[in-house]
Parts: sequence; C-alpha cells; structure tokens
Amino acid sequence: MITCAVTLQAALSACFFAAYYPLVAQLVPSSQRHLAISVVSITGMFLGGGLTPLLVGHLAETWSFAGAILLVGALTLLSPVLLLIQGQKVRDRK
Repeated sequence: MITCAVTLQAALSACFFAAYYPLVAQLVPSSQRHLAISVVSITGMFLGGGLTPLLVGHLAETWSFAGAILLVGALTLLSPVLLLIQGQKVRDRK
C-alpha cells in the first residue's frame, strides 16, 4: 500500500502543475499573470520541497511513517478535486 501511495503521489503531483496554469490564467488579469505564476510556483516548491518533508518527518516521529506518507498521498489525490471546485467557482462568477 505504501509503494502504491508513494508512486501515485509522485505521479499526481507532477500532473498538478499542468492544471494550475489555466486556473491562474482565469483568476488573474493578463497584466499580472507572470507574477501570479511565479508566486504559485515558488509557493508550490516551498510547500512541496520544504514544508511537506518537514511535516512527514514530524508525523513519522510522533505517529507513524506509513501514516504520514499515506496522509501526503491522500492530500495529493484530493488536490485535483480542489482545483475542480475552484474552477467551478470561477466559471460561476463569469
């Protein structure tokens, strides 16, 4: 189960980047898109490359490593759903 979760987490996190560009393009005026993409990319790298490993390490020490990895995998699996919800809200505003 852990191998499956880690594999899915890596694959789906790579797919997330292709999904957030159109969403940012819809949410931000064209004159600010370059800045918005930069901020979103930097924030994603900070959270994914810095904060998430720290959180996994903390959860592994206090709870369990398998549980921490499964939690990160579940949150990664939920991220496309959150993008769909946000995209629907944007479309409803128009």
